Amino acid sequence: MVGINEISEEVAKKLLTSPVEVKRIIQLSLEEIVKEVKRGEMVKIVGFGIFHTKIQRPRRIREIRSGKIIEIPERRKFVFKPSPKIRFM
Repeated sequence: MVGINEISEEVAKKLLTSPVEVKRIIQLSLEEIVKEVKRGEMVKIVGFGIFHTKIQRPRRIREIRSGKIIEIPERRKFVFKPSPKIRFM
């Protein structure tokens, strides 16, 4: 698995800057994306994908142990739809 540290080191090498600075830029970018999506905005990064929220309808599920039916309320989901350029399948 590759984390933010490894990514920031690789980008820093290409930009000839410090990994700490690149890591901070990545973190701030991600925070801004999450903030905008929470406000209900759709964030589109051309060539990468779209971040947005989706309403998941309420549903019923059966609890395995007791067999009781449980109501799951409606909720918002954070969704990422990749660009066709980066889709693998």
